[in-house]
Amino acid sequence: MNGAYDVIVVGAGISGLICGAKLSKEGFSVLVLEKNSYAGGCICGVRKKDFYFDYGAHLFGSLSAHGIFKYYLDSLNVKDLDFIRISPSDRYFFSDEKVEIPEDLDEYVEMLKTKFPTSSRRINSFFREVIQIARSYSSEKKLSRFYDLKFIDLVRKHFSDIKLIGVLMASFSYLGIAPGQLGATSMSLMMISYLRDGTFYPKGGTQAIPDAFVRGIKNTGGEIKLCEEVRKICIVRDNVKLITTSKKNQYSSKAVVIASDVRRAFSNIIDCSKLPAGYLSFLKKLKVGPSFFTMYLGLNKINDLSEKCGWYHSSYNLEANDESPFYAFSPSCIDNSLVASDKSVLQLAMPFYEENTSEIDWEKRKYMFQIWIWKKICEVMPHLREQVLYEEVSSPSTIEKFTFNTNGSMCGWEMSPQCMHLKRLYNKTPIEGVYLAGHWTNPGGGVAPSATSGWIAAEQVREYISLLMQTR
Repeated sequence: MNGAYDVIVVGAGISGLICGAKLSKEGFSVLVLEKNSYAGGCICGVRKKDFYFDYGAHLFGSLSAHGIFKYYLDSLNVKDLDFIRISPSDRYFFSDEKVEIPEDLDEYVEMLKTKFPTSSRRINSFFREVIQIARSYSSEKKLSRFYDLKFIDLVRKHFSDIKLIGVLMASFSYLGIAPGQLGATSMSLMMISYLRDGTFYPKGGTQAIPDAFVRGIKNTGGEIKLCEEVRKICIVRDNVKLITTSKKNQYSSKAVVIASDVRRAFSNIIDCSKLPAGYLSFLKKLKVGPSFFTMYLGLNKINDLSEKCGWYHSSYNLEANDESPFYAFSPSCIDNSLVASDKSVLQLAMPFYEENTSEIDWEKRKYMFQIWIWKKICEVMPHLREQVLYEEVSSPSTIEKFTFNTNGSMCGWEMSPQCMHLKRLYNKTPIEGVYLAGHWTNPGGGVAPSATSGWIAAEQVREYISLLMQTR
């Protein structure tokens, strides 16, 4: 036996780090196990030659004085993090125009009213309802009214102008789902968390966030072991959890938090015979959300690169578009310390919606994506190829390899009404002392919701261990 702990957290994504940091700060002995050589999961960044790239999430909301993510950082005493506020908060490119989204919600509303004057009153009523939905997240009773509502139906209830609908829907792919399937609760929360609380980028790159959590866990006496994959979780006598890892180490704990792909966990590393048949049936019905193809480019300095960043759509009718949207982002345009003064970085992403991936030739698909994305971006930046010093392409298979997320899903289960709220997994499992955290659980995908799931799991573990100690 290599050590006994109160809690072992499987996975060092944002939910696992929040959970581990909270429990460690509260005095519990905590071990976080992560298979990769870095923490962060879908929030990470790497250096390749002279360039820094963000692999996964890169823009962060809920960081204002009243934002929930800011509350977690402050409560857990996670220090040494600086954030750069982004203005405009986003850009949407359509066939005939560029729409820049202000960093402030009131400014955004006024911009829309100026742009679409005949819809002015309806714009006010629409955002009142969006704010109401976002605020309802603090009350399941209030939120339940909107469980089955799709965002597209919410928008169409207020508007018929196809251009206005296109602008309001244009950021749907951040939540990794087709526009007609996206739940109103998820989209409303994302819109308000970025527009009310601001859109931010971590100074030093996305990897700065998990690295700060790792330091925080260690500073409060917790442990985190990288390059150590959990292979087996066994429930032994007196509900002790025995964890075996890829290094053939064994650890025991009173509780385990699985902050990684739930379907994989219950099929590969924990005995699912301990689960009720109804739970397994429920698990099989949940639909895995989409992924992304991404191209990473290291470039010579391009002065107007930031003006080209944002979501590109072939028309305002997003549901009827024949072509997928694509996204351009440049970390070096936000934080110029990430690369040398004569260099730039550009990342280009395209959503991937296919469900059956078992027969896909990923190398062929990456090549097809590479051809397509080069064609699209060269229409916008004709001389870009001449500036390329480094090029890399990743596929959903790449994301699955590093995160263990089924099909490389970026938000866990899809963010549709069919897979949210009561239809998503709860943090507490039917197995005593085994809990879940991450975007496979409530309240859903995205940074702040995933972080919240880690916070909730920590509170439930604390109650479980406290009760356990009282009965012994």
